[in-house]
Amino acid sequence: MTAVASREPMADAFELSIEVSEREYCGRSLRIGMSADYMNAARAAVLRKYASRVKMRGFRKGRAPVQAVLGRYRDDIAKESFDLACENACRQAIESKRLRPLTEVEIGETRRTGDGGVSFVATFEVAPTVRVERVGGFRVERPRMPPPTEEAVDRVLAELRAVRTEWHPAEGRPGLGDLVDVQVAERRGGEARNYEIELGKGEAIPDIEEAISTLLPGESGEFDIVFPDDHPDENRAGTRHAMRIALHRRRIARPPEIDDDFARSMGAVEDLADMRAKIAEGLVAQARQRADEELRTLLLREVVAANPFDVPASMVDAYVDDFMGNLTDVPEDREEGLREQLRPSAERVLRQDLMARAVAEKHNLEATHDEVNARIADLARRENTSPSAVRSRLRRREGGLDQLRTELTLARVFEFLKEQSEII
Repeated sequence: MTAVASREPMADAFELSIEVSEREYCGRSLRIGMSADYMNAARAAVLRKYASRVKMRGFRKGRAPVQAVLGRYRDDIAKESFDLACENACRQAIESKRLRPLTEVEIGETRRTGDGGVSFVATFEVAPTVRVERVGGFRVERPRMPPPTEEAVDRVLAELRAVRTEWHPAEGRPGLGDLVDVQVAERRGGEARNYEIELGKGEAIPDIEEAISTLLPGESGEFDIVFPDDHPDENRAGTRHAMRIALHRRRIARPPEIDDDFARSMGAVEDLADMRAKIAEGLVAQARQRADEELRTLLLREVVAANPFDVPASMVDAYVDDFMGNLTDVPEDREEGLREQLRPSAERVLRQDLMARAVAEKHNLEATHDEVNARIADLARRENTSPSAVRSRLRRREGGLDQLRTELTLARVFEFLKEQSEII
C-alpha cells in the first residue's frame, strides 16, 4: 500500500461513491469509487501543470503543444494523475463522513469499475468515540494522608544543609564523603579522562574508589581494576583492566550547623523551630497534592470502567515512543520487551486522559479565557513579575499556554467528578 501524496487539490466537481467499514482498534476502511470524469479531471489538471512548466526543444517554456508533452511524459502524467485523484478523493470522503484520521492514510486494493472509473480502499485510524453516559454514583476511598513525621522534617533539613555545604582543599589520603578530582586512563594507550567524584556515593566502581583512597594529592599509580558483573557497559562487565589513576585534588565537606542562624539564612523564618514548622506545612501540602492526584486517578478509573472504549494502537505507540525517547542506556536487546511492558500502562493513561477531555467537553468544563488570565496573574504575583512576562514565557515554551489551559480544565473536571460520587 502507498501513502497518499501531498499535492495541490483540484476542484471537487464530481461526486464519489463511499462505503465506510469499521476495523478493530478504531480503524476505518473506506472503499472510494471515482468515476471516469473524476479521473479525467485529475489528468487534465496534471497535464496543464506539465504543459506550463516543461521545456522542449523548439518551443519556449510553457509553449509546447499538449500532445507533445503527453507523448514525452505519458507515464509520469498517468501516475501523478492517479495520485492526485486519490488524494482529493480521500480528502473529500473523509470530510464528508466527518472523520478525523490519527494516522497517515494508506491507499490500496485498486479496481477498475464498469463505467471506466477506479475504486480503491483507504485505511487509517481515527480518534476514539468516547461516549460519556455515567460520571457518578461511585464510592471511592480517598487515599490516606498521614501527618509528616519528625524524621521526614529532618531529611528535608539534611538536604538543605547539603546545599549549603562548603568544600575545602585538604591534604592526606581521601576517604568516604570526600570530593576528589582524578584522571583515569587505560595503561596501554587509553584516552585520559578527568572526573570529579564524591567517594562513597557509587559514582565510581568499587575498585576505582579503593585505588583513589591509597593516593595522596599529586600522586598517581597503576592498578588492576575489576569491573562488576552488572556494569552497564556489557563489554567491560566482569573484565579486568590495567589503569593509571592520578589524584589531582582532595576536598572535604564542611556543612553548616543546623541552628537558628542556619534557619534564618534560608529565608523568612524567625528561628529553627519556625523553620521546622514551615517544612512540616510544606510536607502536608505535598501529601495533600499526592492524595488529590491518586483520588483523581481512582475517579477516572471508575468513569472509564463505566464508559468503555478502545484506544487506537497508534496513540499507544506514540505515547510509548515519547517515553522511550526520554530513557538512556537501554540495552538494544531489552528495548522491545520494555516497550511491551509499557503498553498496558500507556493505554490506561491515555484512556483516562481521553475520558477527562470528553467529560470536560460534554459538561462544558473547559477553562475560560478569564480563568487562564487569573492563573497567569497569580503566577506573576508569586514570581514577582508582570503578567505579560509570564505570558511571554509560556508562549516561548512550546505548548505552554495550552498546557496551562489543560491543567485548569482537568482541575475543573476533578471537582465535578468529586461532586458526582461519594468520597470516603
